[in-house]
Amino acid sequence: MFSTTTTTTTTTTAPSIYEGGNGYCDPFKELAQFDSPLGCLTAALADGDCMNGRIAYGIGARDKRCLCDTSEVCDLRGQTLGDNGFVMYTDTPAPTTTTTTTTTTTTKPCDWQCYLDNYSDLRGALGANNLAGAESHYLSSGAGEGRDCFCRD
Repeated sequence: MFSTTTTTTTTTTAPSIYEGGNGYCDPFKELAQFDSPLGCLTAALADGDCMNGRIAYGIGARDKRCLCDTSEVCDLRGQTLGDNGFVMYTDTPAPTTTTTTTTTTTTKPCDWQCYLDNYSDLRGALGANNLAGAESHYLSSGAGEGRDCFCRD
């Protein structure tokens, strides 16, 4: 007999910052320069003009520049600036889902004589005492048919 237990655990990890691709949103507000994307994001979250918890942090020639999104709708720009562009960050990461599946096997041994005794059609087809035939039948099709290979009380 086999039983399957499926446990699904959804864990949303909320790091303080999450990278979201290249470019910047237009319209934007340029904030002060910061030594890290986290500093830029922290300032944007505190600024009343900034929306959506989303920033663009400068790299290369635009290093340390901090742009925050000022609109509900992002018109994405600057994706082709490469090493001298902006990397977007947000305070809201995509949720992470972990699924764990456990299969438990119940190891109560089958009683092949009881299997034959439980099903008259098998006794007629296999013989009243054909234990090897009973086992073979159960493994090849009986279990799939939902037949029980245990003694009934």
